[in-house]
Amino acid sequence: ENPIPKDVQDTKDKEKQLAWLYEHIGNILQRYLVTFSVDDAKIDPKPRKIRQTIYLCHRANDGCDFVFTHEKTRDRHEQKMHGYKRKQKAKTVLMDIHSKDDHVLGYQKALFTLNMLLRNINDSVKEGDGERLLECYKVALLYFKTYNNTKYSFGLLKLFTDIKFHPERACNLIWNRFVNTKGYAGHNIAMDLHMEHLNGYLKESLRRLRSNLNEKTADKVAKAMNNVRKLINNTEESLESVAVRSSRSKPSSYDDVKKLAEEMLKANILSKTEGRSYESFRCFEENVLNDLDYDEMNDWVKGYEKKHKKNWVDSSEKSTT
Repeated sequence: ENPIPKDVQDTKDKEKQLAWLYEHIGNILQRYLVTFSVDDAKIDPKPRKIRQTIYLCHRANDGCDFVFTHEKTRDRHEQKMHGYKRKQKAKTVLMDIHSKDDHVLGYQKALFTLNMLLRNINDSVKEGDGERLLECYKVALLYFKTYNNTKYSFGLLKLFTDIKFHPERACNLIWNRFVNTKGYAGHNIAMDLHMEHLNGYLKESLRRLRSNLNEKTADKVAKAMNNVRKLINNTEESLESVAVRSSRSKPSSYDDVKKLAEEMLKANILSKTEGRSYESFRCFEENVLNDLDYDEMNDWVKGYEKKHKKNWVDSSEKSTT
């Protein structure tokens, strides 16, 4: 059955068709995306006392005065220095058998939300939209911080701080992140990916030098690589040549997607059914950012900004003098 009304199909008014499409897309996103409440992110204005858990050695009463901030470090010390091995605690998952939550639907909502974020990031790169990409990165920072991906979270925080405290570099950091090698709209790629492609071409050219490879020839090839690639691309376009493709054609995913959609409809996973859960995800919450400590994150961000601002002011004073 076609869900599109006949009057919308038959009309020649493109604006009416787009309005109907956008309205239904908005309803779908509002129904199946996880929304984050701003009220949940309120920061306690009162200063907090930082509480840190410490772990003592089991021989503390016998004179071992080592103190540890991590439980695993304490366990390694006890096993190495005292030959004592603690019993591992059994991990248990508690679930309310009378729960009215639908954890299957919650899992799908969380998956759909994360998928839309990733697609939004990819589309921002393709369109060369630096501002939209940064807005997506702000949401990604919450995911990284929640699940202790320290390198990614620190990298994004450093990017946001540089944009905030270095206005002269802000435009470059926001917009100079993409390169369009095709010349068509919507065909941008990340500049880092473009550099990886150039490095691949460079390695291929260096391999062809064989016995003639030395520091001098490698330097010449590296400096000429960008212009050589432009020359090759222009020649291929003028000759209307087709790039050599693999004999193995990419199979269509239509049948797989159709089968997956039929199974999902059969399982009725997009309709709320109380008490459902997956075997591997007993108590899966649709909002996967519930474990984020907003006060701790606020202290982390403010602390880094304070340190970065001090370094920026000191460097500015040195440059003026």
